[in-house]
Amino acid sequence: ILHPKRHLVIAVLEGVVFIFRRAFLGHKELESVWISSTVTAIEDKVFTNCESLSKITLADSVEVIGEATFSRSKISSIKIPY
Repeated sequence: ILHPKRHLVIAVLEGVVFIFRRAFLGHKELESVWISSTVTAIEDKVFTNCESLSKITLADSVEVIGEATFSRSKISSIKIPY
């Protein structure tokens, strides 16, 4: 159960190599995502229709970002640490 006044943040932890197609599709409450350094690919439409998503932190290990991955989101910040 999600509290309506809380911010939902997702961390994709170490050991995950890729994020499957449409994994978080339509999660309207999702606001922020942190992706670990073991992730090398983010498939198509993973964050499509995540209407509250405004911030994502990617590792420099990400080599592939699929089609329409962030469509219909409010991404205003993508951080890629190096």
